[in-house]
Amino acid sequence: MPDTTPTGDDPLPRLDEDGLLRLGDAWVAIPDAQLPVVALLVDHFGNLVSKDAIVAAYVAAGHSAHDASIRSLLARISRRVAVLGLQLETARGRGVMLSPGAWDSNS
Repeated sequence: MPDTTPTGDDPLPRLDEDGLLRLGDAWVAIPDAQLPVVALLVDHFGNLVSKDAIVAAYVAAGHSAHDASIRSLLARISRRVAVLGLQLETARGRGVMLSPGAWDSNS
Protein backbone atom coordinates (compact mmCIF):
# COMPACT_ATOMS: atom_id res chain seq x y z
CA MET A 1 0.00 0.00 0.00
CA PRO A 2 1.43 3.40 -0.93
CA ASP A 3 2.30 6.04 1.63
CA THR A 4 -0.70 8.38 1.88
CA THR A 5 1.03 11.02 3.99
CA PRO A 6 0.62 14.45 2.35
CA THR A 7 3.93 15.92 1.26
CA GLY A 8 2.74 19.48 0.84
CA ASP A 9 4.12 19.60 -2.71
CA ASP A 10 0.68 20.30 -4.16
CA PRO A 11 -1.44 22.61 -1.99
CA LEU A 12 -4.73 21.81 -3.73
CA PRO A 13 -6.47 18.46 -3.89
CA ARG A 14 -7.34 17.10 -7.31
CA LEU A 15 -9.53 14.25 -8.45
CA ASP A 16 -8.02 12.29 -11.33
CA GLU A 17 -9.70 10.29 -14.11
CA ASP A 18 -9.22 7.06 -12.13
CA GLY A 19 -11.25 8.33 -9.17
CA LEU A 20 -8.21 8.97 -7.00
CA LEU A 21 -8.25 12.06 -4.81
CA ARG A 22 -4.68 13.35 -4.74
CA LEU A 23 -2.90 15.84 -2.53
CA GLY A 24 0.78 16.13 -3.29
CA ASP A 25 2.12 12.59 -3.65
CA ALA A 26 -0.60 11.14 -1.40
CA TRP A 27 -3.87 9.73 -2.65
CA VAL A 28 -7.04 7.94 -1.61
CA ALA A 29 -9.47 6.04 -3.83
CA ILE A 30 -12.97 7.49 -3.98
CA PRO A 31 -15.85 5.01 -4.45
CA ASP A 32 -18.07 5.58 -7.49
CA ALA A 33 -21.07 6.55 -5.35
CA GLN A 34 -19.06 9.36 -3.73
CA LEU A 35 -17.39 10.68 -6.89
CA PRO A 36 -19.96 13.29 -7.98
CA VAL A 37 -20.04 14.95 -4.57
CA VAL A 38 -16.27 14.75 -4.01
CA ALA A 39 -15.73 16.27 -7.48
CA LEU A 40 -18.04 19.14 -6.59
CA LEU A 41 -16.28 19.73 -3.26
CA VAL A 42 -12.84 19.60 -4.89
CA ASP A 43 -13.94 22.04 -7.61
CA HIS A 44 -14.99 24.47 -4.86
CA PHE A 45 -12.13 23.69 -2.46
CA GLY A 46 -12.10 26.15 0.42
CA ASN A 47 -15.56 27.48 -0.44
CA LEU A 48 -18.97 26.59 0.86
CA VAL A 49 -21.02 24.28 -1.39
CA SER A 50 -24.76 24.50 -0.78
CA LYS A 51 -26.70 21.49 0.37
CA ASP A 52 -28.91 21.90 -2.72
CA ALA A 53 -25.85 21.63 -5.00
CA ILE A 54 -24.67 18.52 -3.16
CA VAL A 55 -28.10 16.91 -3.45
CA ALA A 56 -28.31 17.83 -7.16
CA ALA A 57 -24.91 16.24 -7.88
CA TYR A 58 -25.86 13.08 -6.00
CA VAL A 59 -29.28 12.77 -7.66
CA ALA A 60 -27.82 13.46 -11.13
CA ALA A 61 -25.63 10.39 -10.59
CA GLY A 62 -28.76 8.28 -9.99
CA HIS A 63 -28.78 8.15 -6.20
CA SER A 64 -31.55 8.78 -3.67
CA ALA A 65 -31.32 12.10 -1.87
CA HIS A 66 -33.02 11.56 1.46
CA ASP A 67 -31.59 13.62 4.32
CA ALA A 68 -30.28 10.50 6.02
CA SER A 69 -28.53 9.27 2.87
CA ILE A 70 -26.86 12.67 2.34
CA ARG A 71 -25.70 12.80 5.97
CA SER A 72 -24.34 9.27 5.68
CA LEU A 73 -22.62 10.10 2.38
CA LEU A 74 -20.95 13.19 3.86
CA ALA A 75 -19.80 11.21 6.92
CA ARG A 76 -18.19 8.58 4.66
CA ILE A 77 -16.53 11.28 2.54
CA SER A 78 -15.27 13.01 5.68
CA ARG A 79 -13.58 9.83 6.93
CA ARG A 80 -12.08 9.15 3.51
CA VAL A 81 -10.57 12.64 2.94
CA ALA A 82 -9.18 12.74 6.49
CA VAL A 83 -6.49 10.30 5.30
CA LEU A 84 -5.11 13.18 3.24
CA GLY A 85 -5.34 15.66 6.10
CA LEU A 86 -8.47 17.27 4.64
CA GLN A 87 -11.74 17.88 6.41
CA LEU A 88 -15.37 18.64 5.69
CA GLU A 89 -16.68 21.66 7.53
CA THR A 90 -20.42 22.04 7.87
CA ALA A 91 -22.28 25.33 7.98
CA ARG A 92 -25.53 24.04 9.46
CA GLY A 93 -28.41 24.56 7.08
CA ARG A 94 -26.18 26.22 4.45
CA GLY A 95 -23.71 23.70 3.10
CA VAL A 96 -20.36 21.98 3.35
CA MET A 97 -16.78 23.02 2.61
CA LEU A 98 -13.78 20.81 1.85
CA SER A 99 -10.77 22.42 3.50
CA PRO A 100 -7.30 21.69 4.81
CA GLY A 101 -7.40 19.89 8.13
CA ALA A 102 -5.02 20.14 11.01
CA TRP A 103 -2.52 17.56 9.71
CA ASP A 104 -0.16 16.31 12.42
CA SER A 105 3.02 15.09 10.74
CA ASN A 106 4.09 13.45 14.02
CA SER A 107 1.22 10.96 14.05
